[in-house]
This record gives sequence, C-alpha cells and structure tokens, in this order.
Amino acid sequence: MTIAKIPGQLLMEMKGQQLYSIEFILDYVSFHFQREVLRSHLSAMIWPTFEHNDEVTRFGDIGYRDVLCSLIARNVTEVLFIEKREVIVTFSGDVRLVCSIRPEDRKGEKLLFNTQEPHSLFVCS
Repeated sequence: MTIAKIPGQLLMEMKGQQLYSIEFILDYVSFHFQREVLRSHLSAMIWPTFEHNDEVTRFGDIGYRDVLCSLIARNVTEVLFIEKREVIVTFSGDVRLVCSIRPEDRKGEKLLFNTQEPHSLFVCS
C-alpha cells in the first residue's frame, strides 16, 4: 500500500470514472467509482454538499439523499483539491459534490480516498 504524498494527483485518478454506487453509513457516506478495471472509493466523514445550477443542497435538506443518488452512473469530469479547505468532484452535467476538509469542521479524518490497483490511500485529517 502507498500513502499518497500528493493528494491532488491521487484524486485525479477519479477523472473519467463512473460513480456506480453510494453507501449511506450511520454518520458518513461512501462513493464507489469504476473505470474499466480501476476502482476507487471516496468516504466523506463530513456530509458533502451538492451543487447544480446555483442551487446548493446540504445534509438535512429535503431530498438530500435523492440528489446524491442522482449522481449514480455519471462520470467524473474534474477533481479539484484545495488544501485544508475542500475537494470538489465535478460530474457530467456540471454537477458538483463538495467535500469539506476544513480543520474546524470535524475532529479526526474528514475524507478517505483509496484505489484498488495500484492500492493507494489518501487521508485528510
């Protein structure tokens, strides 16, 4: 296993991958991506926001789960890593998933990203 030293480069492996499932766990959410044989997994310990057409949907808003699920089968077109601030994953249709990695938002890990082949791990804490 490799611990990523350049998180932006590792996160760029998501580009072109299709979101094929979302897993809602007690206090976080996991996103599963795949492109051919490459699979990756993004777990957000802080509930991400969903942005589309100047509208923002946050955890607790009516329809939050539905808008996240609307990302399934979309391809990642861009990933932006803003150190100590956020990771923005843009999907086809200019839909954005914004994951906070701000130190003040939560204690412990905020975002976990890993790939299967080659196995790499990136943790924002």
